[in-house]
Amino acid sequence: MKQFHHLSTKLQLQIILLLVSFSSIFIVCYFGLIWAKESLKVQIFNQLTSIRNTKSYQIEFYFQTLRHHVETLTEDKMFVEAMIEFDQAFQKISNQNLPQDGDEKIMNFYQKNFLPRLSKTNFKTNNLSAYKPSHSVTRYLQYHYLANNPYSVGQKDKLIAATDGSEYSKIHSKYHQLFKKLIEKFGYYDLFLINPNTSDIIYTVYKEIDFGANLNTGILAETNFSKLVNTVKKNPNRGVVQIVDYQPYQPSYMAPAAFVAAPIYNGENLVGILAIQLPIDQINRVLTSNNNWQNDGLGNTGETYMVGYDLLMRSNSRLLLEDSQAYINILKSQNVSDETIRLLEQLKTSVFLQMVNTESARLAIKQQSGTLIINQNYQGKAVLSSYAPLKIAGVNWAIISELGLSEAYQPIYNLQRVLIIATIVLSLVIAILANFLAHKFVNPIEELVKVSNTIANSNYLIQKVEQQNEIVKLQTAFQKVASKISELVDISQKIASGDLTISIEASEIQDEIGKLNNAFYAMNQDLKSLIISIQNSSEKITTSSTQIATSGKQLEITVSQQLASTNKVAVTSQKIANTSKKLVNMINKVEDITKMTSTAASQSKDELEEMKTIVQYLLEATKSLTSKLDIMNKKAININNVVVTINKFATQTDILSLNAAIEAAKAEQYGAGFAVVAAEIRRLANQTAIATLEIQQVIQDMQTAVSVGMMEMDNFTDSVNNSAKQVNLITNKIVKVIHQVESLPPHFQQVSESMEEQSQEAIQISEVMAQLSEASEQTVDALRETNNSLAELEDAARLLKAESSRFQISSNRE
Repeated sequence: MKQFHHLSTKLQLQIILLLVSFSSIFIVCYFGLIWAKESLKVQIFNQLTSIRNTKSYQIEFYFQTLRHHVETLTEDKMFVEAMIEFDQAFQKISNQNLPQDGDEKIMNFYQKNFLPRLSKTNFKTNNLSAYKPSHSVTRYLQYHYLANNPYSVGQKDKLIAATDGSEYSKIHSKYHQLFKKLIEKFGYYDLFLINPNTSDIIYTVYKEIDFGANLNTGILAETNFSKLVNTVKKNPNRGVVQIVDYQPYQPSYMAPAAFVAAPIYNGENLVGILAIQLPIDQINRVLTSNNNWQNDGLGNTGETYMVGYDLLMRSNSRLLLEDSQAYINILKSQNVSDETIRLLEQLKTSVFLQMVNTESARLAIKQQSGTLIINQNYQGKAVLSSYAPLKIAGVNWAIISELGLSEAYQPIYNLQRVLIIATIVLSLVIAILANFLAHKFVNPIEELVKVSNTIANSNYLIQKVEQQNEIVKLQTAFQKVASKISELVDISQKIASGDLTISIEASEIQDEIGKLNNAFYAMNQDLKSLIISIQNSSEKITTSSTQIATSGKQLEITVSQQLASTNKVAVTSQKIANTSKKLVNMINKVEDITKMTSTAASQSKDELEEMKTIVQYLLEATKSLTSKLDIMNKKAININNVVVTINKFATQTDILSLNAAIEAAKAEQYGAGFAVVAAEIRRLANQTAIATLEIQQVIQDMQTAVSVGMMEMDNFTDSVNNSAKQVNLITNKIVKVIHQVESLPPHFQQVSESMEEQSQEAIQISEVMAQLSEASEQTVDALRETNNSLAELEDAARLLKAESSRFQISSNRE
């Protein structure tokens, strides 16, 4: 900036003109570019949104038409009859036998035709056992329509009917050509008829390995097709059309497949399910306008595509269709797995393979619509993106229209180049024009500078030359002005040094110099009055501030002492409150213990009553047992008497047998038999005598035991009576204790309430003292601040007095 002031006026003026012009051009260009860029962005977003809405309508209309068509087909009489006839013929196939080489040809078809093609797209180990049909009906149909079909893979649908002569082949020849023309006309991939009870696929047009198979077994059980059929079976309402999202479908060699299905009714009876396998080609034709993106206004980089709930594409990428190698290179640079790249190369589709994890895709899947600038789309490029969800029942899809940011802003870049060229041209023109205008403007000023220099360098003799031209007049005027200004400068310097004694005379001339002189006169008078007032006031302020400061310090000391006392009272009140709380808690605990004691005593009373009852019952049982033992003793005595009688009888019998034996001996051979009988009677008598002796001994032992038992029972009865008396005494004492304990809680409650009130009052005192302490602290702080302010005021007054003393004022104060 200092160097700028050293430049000549002409050069400064040229620089200013150039800066103003260039700034204007830059501002206009800058805001023009911003406005043009914003307008172009809005226009392109509107264009993309229009394209997106058009494609959304076409896709939604396509699926709506598809639903209506499927619903119409399920109501068509031909399809109802075909379903019934195919199902009946399908059931009869179980009675048919395969040729001897039938299973071998089926295995050859899978090994040589199906698995090699599948291995190109499914890189996992493909086990033949997982794919080969096991059901007899499935094997029969796949033998005649796949393995023994003379047409190559992909053209198996050209076979009108097998030559097996079966009822199924007759039905097949009746309907197959009609169904084949139908899917070709409407662009469907395949058409299926399915048994609603068994989930058997009883007919297909295209004839892949799902023909004749069961959707609930094998590799088909986990497919989206199986899930769709089970959904229809759970909700088999007439006219309800279900759809399932794309997934790789193994019978179609892992190509992504979506399905639409609806129930077929014959009157009120559910007879079958019609399913359509959707082609991706129809959706791609709609989204790419038959690969003619330029006609849609998408230029060289724009495209419209669909994504699913998993953020995977549901349509083909434009770059894949236009330059597949460039697309593959982008995937490799993004570290996409080799398996995905190989699968994409084989299937030549990005459906269900390309991940689109962009903000626009995520928002669209969340049922939001709008426009965004995406810094990196799925290809890693910056794009303008317009997104929205698709309203298709059964699937969560979104549609996105994008255009490359560089292509979208190409008109802006062109405009920028044009503006740069125009700025350069204008700069040259402005530089020439600025030089011309500066020359025209500065010439008169240069002439005036020359005249001023002449006046400044002229001497008094030259001033005395009497000339009447403008230069001399200007010189004279400059001298007068310089003289007056010199006098005023001297006056101002004296005033600045503090000398107010200088005398200034008022001027009667009212030109600018005279007005300036009068202004200095008035300023001098006012300064004198001001300095005098300041000196007087500073003395008064110093005295007053000293007195106030002294009082403030005394008051601060007093309030500080009051604060200390207040804090002590507050601490004491808090201690009282805490002690009261502890006492209340202790009394509450004692009250609780008293209640527990009362409860326990009541329970003890009840238990003693129960014990008393038990003892009474035991006493009665003991008496009963004693009486029964007495009866047993009497019975034992009776038994003993009977045993004594038996013993006597045995003794008499022994004597009689002995006499009989003597008499038999006397009779010799005539009494031999009687002697044997007598001997036997004697032996029995001896055994009876021995037994009666043993019984007698047992009875005597029993009598002894009973006698001892009766004595023990008498002792036990006495003990039980004593225990009963002790229980009665304890019960009476516990009752007295219970009454005394129960009378304690009300007293404890009264004490607790009194202590609680005392605690609350102590807390209130503590709170009041805390508030008073806080107020005292605030007062002390305020007094300290006041003392500090007074000290500062006193310092300021001294400083003001010292500064004002620099001015010299005459003793005669005006």
